[in-house]
Amino acid sequence: MIEARKQWYWMGVTILAVPVFLILALLGSPGGDSIMGSQVIVESDELQKEIPEGKSVGFVISFTNRDPEYKRTIELGYNFTGSAENWMVLWSDEHNEPINEGTLFTIVSGETLRFNLYVNAPVNSSGDTKFVWIFAHEGPPVAASRNSTMLPDDTPLILRVDSVKAYQFLFDIDSISMRGNDLIYQEQSTDFAYQLKSSGALSDDFELEVIGGNLSAEYVSFVPASGRINGTYDGLEIDDLLVEGHMTIVPDRGLMPGIYSLEIAAFFNQSGLVVRTSEPIILTVPEPELRIVPGSFRILNESNIKVGAPVIVEIKVVNEGGNVDLDGKFVEEIQLTLEGSGFETQLYFLDSMPYGEEITIQFVITPQRTGDLEMEITLDSSEDVRESNEDTNSMSESIEVPSSVKEDGGLIPASGLIATSAALLSAAFWRRR
Repeated sequence: MIEARKQWYWMGVTILAVPVFLILALLGSPGGDSIMGSQVIVESDELQKEIPEGKSVGFVISFTNRDPEYKRTIELGYNFTGSAENWMVLWSDEHNEPINEGTLFTIVSGETLRFNLYVNAPVNSSGDTKFVWIFAHEGPPVAASRNSTMLPDDTPLILRVDSVKAYQFLFDIDSISMRGNDLIYQEQSTDFAYQLKSSGALSDDFELEVIGGNLSAEYVSFVPASGRINGTYDGLEIDDLLVEGHMTIVPDRGLMPGIYSLEIAAFFNQSGLVVRTSEPIILTVPEPELRIVPGSFRILNESNIKVGAPVIVEIKVVNEGGNVDLDGKFVEEIQLTLEGSGFETQLYFLDSMPYGEEITIQFVITPQRTGDLEMEITLDSSEDVRESNEDTNSMSESIEVPSSVKEDGGLIPASGLIATSAALLSAAFWRRR
């Protein structure tokens, strides 16, 4: 809807501009030239173009002699509507050689001459729109009155030129990483998406760099770190005006938990522009948070629990925080303890426990008695690591060791029942004798 309104607006401006040019041509043209009666028509390859501020844009202008018998003489000309301070127009021939003012050209009957017309927009003119009446005086300068060339429909050729930014870029890094947060971890990589957009007319080469913040630039890399981004003159589609990549941060194990910042900029070679992110990127390095995964406890050989037989129990542990504590200790050589009554205490050592890695641990215990064996499983039982939450490091479970187990589909009799049966069998034996 907005674009449609713009088109109607500029169409109205153009329509209104035509009679203004006609009046100017009739009343103010040098030598009292007339805009009517010309046998030479003028045409352009395009009627509207954008100009990067401080640059030029070209049009191909054609003049055709419609007189069936006589050749015609023309002198090239133009007029801006309204003020056009510092705007320039240059004519050149088909070989791009400049044409001096007042040069006359002869057009044979039925033939066409083509010229290049360049309109130059001054620096800092972006946003300005100019209309230029393009014509040629027909006839020799000594003539009392010379006609001005028109379009085939006998209306003036009016070009519209819009001055736009030559270079205009936007640089954005997603403040949320591809993991879904702004956390980074020692010796592990975290990716952040970035976009580099161009809304200017011209292309440029770029390089990305860390320019500030309290996080070392050695931890940061970009893919791609440099390249070329197209402007509207070179880009055929919206995607051509966009570079998408990612920034990877990999701190070393010496980075302490805390809040850090990064300032990133894109340096452009041709324009000399430096485009920063809208605000610094704030990153958090968390303290370790070790935990036993709830509900992960299970017995692997539950069908063969008895006194003196090994029982395999399993749990899962995870680190949901950073890899270095506030004392600078890396999460390695983590001790797990399984202790209780009715079995010997078991120890297990983890070489390392980096963020996000879920580790499965198995203990083997041998019940020394029947009944319930209460057990306590403790992660970081030696308390070597300072954590953000120490309340998730333990789990209480129990195993029931039965006093009798099924064998060949029946039960093994208890000791009293065995003695009674033996006495009855003995009495029966002696009666038989």
